[in-house]
Amino acid sequence: MKRKLLSILMIVLLLSMTTGSAASRFSYREQSLKRFFSFEKKDTDQLLKWWKGLLSNASTTTVETEPETPETVVVPEPKPEPEPTPVVVPEPKPEPEPTPVVAPEPKPEPEPTPVVVPEPKPEPEPTPVVVPEPKPEPEPKPVVVPEPEPKQTTTAAKPDAVVTSGYNVKNAGAKGDGKTDDTAAIQKALDAHDEVYIPAGTYLIDVDESLDLNDNQVLTMSDNATLKALPSSSQKNSVINISRVNNVTVTGGNIVGDRYSHLGTSGEWGHGVQVKYGASNVSISDINVSDCWGDGVYLGGEPMVTNVTVDNVVSDNNRRQGLSITNAKTVVVTNCVFRSTNGANPQAGIDLEPNSGTLVEDILIKDTHCYGNEHSGILIWGKIGIVKDITIERCTVKDNNKAGFDLHYASNVIVKNCESYDNRYGTQSSSLSGSSIQKF
Repeated sequence: MKRKLLSILMIVLLLSMTTGSAASRFSYREQSLKRFFSFEKKDTDQLLKWWKGLLSNASTTTVETEPETPETVVVPEPKPEPEPTPVVVPEPKPEPEPTPVVAPEPKPEPEPTPVVVPEPKPEPEPTPVVVPEPKPEPEPKPVVVPEPEPKQTTTAAKPDAVVTSGYNVKNAGAKGDGKTDDTAAIQKALDAHDEVYIPAGTYLIDVDESLDLNDNQVLTMSDNATLKALPSSSQKNSVINISRVNNVTVTGGNIVGDRYSHLGTSGEWGHGVQVKYGASNVSISDINVSDCWGDGVYLGGEPMVTNVTVDNVVSDNNRRQGLSITNAKTVVVTNCVFRSTNGANPQAGIDLEPNSGTLVEDILIKDTHCYGNEHSGILIWGKIGIVKDITIERCTVKDNNKAGFDLHYASNVIVKNCESYDNRYGTQSSSLSGSSIQKF
């Protein structure tokens, strides 16, 4: 044990020597160590004596040896005891701010789920045993003593015949089911009665035969009654034909042409209602006419027609015209709408255009609207016939693809208190005499 201790002390002593050159210190240490280790364990006392002598001389012994350029023993600059790795006392992890045990806001004792004492299901208002309002003894189904089928005035087949407007065409066999050709049944009624009524329903009409009205006749249609043209390949036809007769009235209902089912591609004379060949004292009112191969309403043919009234008619999406007047005198058109005409020239809302050698005279167009037509709103063209004494008052023409008012070759034309806007060309006129045209 002593020997070990002496060994350590000697090494410390030798390393702490500071005198002399590096080479001499090195040599001295080497010799001392050899000497030290030459003693055997048993010579411990002798070793102690030698060591004490060494201590006393260590500080003065300057062993000079040749400066052998000592492999710079780079006494490892006693590794400056590695700046004891600043034990970075890990900034005592600020005891992680003891995660504020956010005493979970003591879950406000979940407002003890207001045991919604289910509003003690107000004892389901004991399902008010809806004493079924004793089915007011079904108001004893007012035994609708069927208005004793108005005592059927012995006229047997008249379950709906005298609807104050005339003989019901269904009594003549018309079906109005949109499948049956009802032309013959309705014509039968027209030929047998002055006043005829067409109830709600869709009645297919053979336009090549037409429904021909007679003198002194009134045809009334339900607002929900529609006369629909069967497909035809003919160029000239009509759903209702008023020719060579006097004192005729047609009112109510709807007329639909065969524009989308026509079997031919030529022609422009498939009309909804046509008044021709000298007919006079005719009234057409409260009708919607649409999708005709030609005009919605046509007044013309020879001899001229006279005293015609067209009131509250809507003529829509017909191919040639909403209304054509080609040979007529004393016509009043009021409260009508002529719109969206397109497909076959002239494509106007209203066209006053006599054929060669014919006349259009004394026409009043009032409180009427013409819009969205492919050509003009109101067209007057008297180049090959005569157009005179025309008054257009309080009318609106708009959104037409050509002129609002397109007026040519006429005399005594008056346009007043009207509105014209959003038409492509506004008003166009030429060859007018004695006329007064409102400026827009």
